[in-house]
Amino acid sequence: MRFFKDRPITLTILGTMIFVLVVLLYGDKIYGSSFIQDFGSNWLSTLLGVVIGIPVALWINRWVETRTETERKNKILSLLKNELIFNLDLIKIREDKGLDKDNINAIIYYASDIKDETYKSFSDGGELEWIKDLELLEGISYAYYSIRVVRYRANLYLELSKSPRSSDYEESLFRVVREGFLKSQELLSGILPDAISAIDTQLNEKK
Repeated sequence: MRFFKDRPITLTILGTMIFVLVVLLYGDKIYGSSFIQDFGSNWLSTLLGVVIGIPVALWINRWVETRTETERKNKILSLLKNELIFNLDLIKIREDKGLDKDNINAIIYYASDIKDETYKSFSDGGELEWIKDLELLEGISYAYYSIRVVRYRANLYLELSKSPRSSDYEESLFRVVREGFLKSQELLSGILPDAISAIDTQLNEKK
């Protein structure tokens, strides 16, 4: 049973049982013949209360802590999932409208609305520590890294597009940034569904 697999609880029970056994075997020799009678009427009931009460209290406390951790983790995962779905929907809107690389300005417009505020808030506040599955956490982190790449390249493209390109180098740099942005957004459209699916799997565990 899981109850007896909890090491602190098991040690408490065993230690108390050994103490009771020693008292029963040698108590009369140490304290006199009347000790066992007194022990049976007073101490034994107290010790039984300790044997049963402390482990049960520890188990209940551990159960409450585990439940709280699970609820907190699931709340964080649900909020991250919602933010990732919002970003994926932006990409789907662009795809549904049939926007391709010839409509770069329209694509940039949708990319500028991509969000990472929820993830950033949890990361800065240390809330991501509630996610114990390191593989899941890596997948989520990679999805948000990809989001930041898209936003950075979109902003870089907008900055370069505002400046006149007076040399072949500047024109070449502009094309590289443009293609880099389009490629990163294409990759993001495949990364987001994987991260969302991984979160769903975690949320649906043991339901």
